[in-house]
Amino acid sequence: MTASAEDPAPTSRRTRRNMLRMGVIFGSVVLAKTAATACAPRLNTCPCFLKGTRIETADGERRIEDLRVGDLLPTMFGGLRPVQ
Repeated sequence: MTASAEDPAPTSRRTRRNMLRMGVIFGSVVLAKTAATACAPRLNTCPCFLKGTRIETADGERRIEDLRVGDLLPTMFGGLRPVQ
């Protein structure tokens, strides 16, 4: 399909769509950084889980109260990190 006089240039629609995607990505990064800094032990603002909440670990699902320091948990980027 070719661009006509009535049809806005396809590149302008593509640019607009890409700008929206960049905004979504930027917003996700800002939220991730906010969540990472929200858990400040000196401020006691770490997110809480209810008793009995099941958490996926490297060894399978376990209840939150059964987790110990050093247990490996999967990260959202595909790696494993120990509980601190």
